[in-house]
Formats: sequence, structure tokens, C-alpha cells
Amino acid sequence: MKLLISTLACALLATGCASSLSEPEVFVVAPRHATLLEKNSVAASALAKFLHSEGLSKKPLLVSTLARVNDVESSSTFGRALTEHLSSRLATLGVSVIEPRVRKTLAINGGGEFVLSRDAEDLQSKTAAKVILAGTYSHGRELVTVHLKLIDASTQVVLMGHSYVVTTKEFESISPL
Repeated sequence: MKLLISTLACALLATGCASSLSEPEVFVVAPRHATLLEKNSVAASALAKFLHSEGLSKKPLLVSTLARVNDVESSSTFGRALTEHLSSRLATLGVSVIEPRVRKTLAINGGGEFVLSRDAEDLQSKTAAKVILAGTYSHGRELVTVHLKLIDASTQVVLMGHSYVVTTKEFESISPL
């Protein structure tokens, strides 16, 4: 009898665990001593996993530059570098990422041949994005918190969020004060 009860209890626990595996992960944590790029990779993996699970990974995704939380129209080398890494990592993970800075023509100057631009007039005003990845970062005395959101482009509804922290030392290694 005890064996039957134990077997039933194990079966119930196993089915409970199995059903929770199909639910999206709410909280994903990078290893304790992870580097900045490892933490950013964990974030990209969590976002990609969500996009794949919702059937959105082949819909065009626009990755916007991570902005300062107190001035969402500005960034820094830190915000731009993390954005570039997120965009590349998501594409590697099978997400259809749009590169919005691609010029219609190749710009050639003394520094080389360039296809990317930050000139608003040089860029297309509209993209085919169905999902937007937006984010902010806030710099404290010891920690920098990074917040990422996947947003439905047509409804502006936040589909998923992911946050993580890095040390000020890691922040300053990319974006000196």
C-alpha cells in the first residue's frame, strides 16, 4: 500500500513538473560570476526562447538602442554596445532581426565603405517590425540595472520583460564616466 501511494505521489509530482516546463520562464538568472556579455547572452536567450514559444521568432524584430532611464532619448557606448550584442545574439538564435540603420546606398569616405547610418534622413521612416525590443539602463553607485522589454509593435503591449544587473566596474569598462 505504501508503495502504491509513493508511486502515485511521484507520478503527480512528475506531471506537475512537466506541465510547468511548457510555460515561459519568468525569471532567468545568469551564473553568479557571469561576465557582462554572458549576462546579456542569457537575456538574449530568454527573449529568443519566448519569441520561439509564441511563434514570433520569424516576425521582423526591431532592436532599439538601450537608453538611459532618466533620458530615454539618449544612450552611451554601454547602451549601444549591449544593443549590438543583443541584436547579433538574437539573430544567431534564429530570430528575424531588422537592421534599421542600413542605408539605401553605400557611403564611401576616407575611413572606408559604410552601409550603416545614424542620419535620420538617410534611414527609412518605417520598418516592417512586428515586435520591438526596447530597453533602459540605470546607473547607481555600485550597480547598473538593465531592463529589456519585448513590445508588440501594433498594440504597444509589453509581451515579456527581462532585467539583470552588472557592476559599475563592468559598466565603466565599456562606457567610462
